[in-house]
Amino acid sequence: MLDLPVITFHITETQGDLESTPELFLDGKYEIISRSGLSRTEAHLIDAIPLLPARAERLLVLGNRTGAFAMMATHFHPGLHAIVSSLDLFHHHAVERNLLRNPASGVTSRCEPNIPERDYFDAVCLQISQGTTSNELILDLLQQSQLALKIGGRCCVTVEEDAPWVAEHVKKFFGNCSIRGQKKGSTLLMAQKKSALKTLKTYQAEFTMTVPHGLPVTLTTLPGVFAHRRVDPGAQALAEMAETQPNDAILDMGCGCGSIGISLAKNQPTVSVCFVDSHSRATTITQQNCFDNGITNFSVVLSDQGVPPPPRFTLFVGNPPYYSHDRITDFFIRTAFETLLPAGRAYIVAKNASHHMEYMQELFGNAEVLHRRGYQIVKSGK
Repeated sequence: MLDLPVITFHITETQGDLESTPELFLDGKYEIISRSGLSRTEAHLIDAIPLLPARAERLLVLGNRTGAFAMMATHFHPGLHAIVSSLDLFHHHAVERNLLRNPASGVTSRCEPNIPERDYFDAVCLQISQGTTSNELILDLLQQSQLALKIGGRCCVTVEEDAPWVAEHVKKFFGNCSIRGQKKGSTLLMAQKKSALKTLKTYQAEFTMTVPHGLPVTLTTLPGVFAHRRVDPGAQALAEMAETQPNDAILDMGCGCGSIGISLAKNQPTVSVCFVDSHSRATTITQQNCFDNGITNFSVVLSDQGVPPPPRFTLFVGNPPYYSHDRITDFFIRTAFETLLPAGRAYIVAKNASHHMEYMQELFGNAEVLHRRGYQIVKSGK
């Protein structure tokens, strides 16, 4: 009897001269080639593929950033269609690139703040990787998974930390939960939807942000949005130190819930604000917060590439995330320089802004550090 050929999927990271790592799955029948290997939770989730309902037609995949699991699942189960739903556009685009370079006709990638379908999917697979998902977002995704599943549908969850806590809440949503395996620090949980939820919980929060001598701003946030349930102190410091001028055209980059731009607009009504973020929930809630605060001259852009030139703004405000070894910070600063008009001002906030200071001095030819609430705000003029 002849051995069937190994099915190979290539992940986007393996481009050019980068080193590649091959991994075999499901008794050596499938191979994934990536730069550094799949995450532990995705690799473990693959173990659940044979456990999916035999006649499943629709699979929902959450928390995944490569599409490898979905591609393998649809090949293993002919006739299965998988939807990979991402909250962040950056992850959605990564999945899309992998779908384009692999035979994956049964997989669709979407970027969306919530799952619109109800009682639709035969299986939902949720990947919870270490340090990437807050507890409230886990609960939100578990509730959405329960709502999206058909009666009798299965939910598979892989989690790296707090597995007992996650298992406890899987059981609360589904009425049942079993541990189907533990491997390399990851736990595989499985549950079945036996009935509809009787009560739904909302995970959004509302709070007020006020700057000295300014009008208060009421903000709503959702799990996954920066920052949920509180005013981020860095955003507060930046909103207090950024000086607006009448008729400013403001770019609020990485806007989160929109706190900085909305505060500036509410206290200088003649300005316009363009809010940009790669997170679908951030742009959705920012638009709602603008309406709730009476802001009318604004636009909201879902983008993981910022906004392109030509220059058209007079004020740039940014609170870049701290991860990625300054790569995102540098992207914010370059965007500020490329999109500001002559005499435009850029404000970037950080806990330690030494790198920001150096790079903004290099690009703009000037930079000064302002101090507020334990944060450093670097200001440059074009």
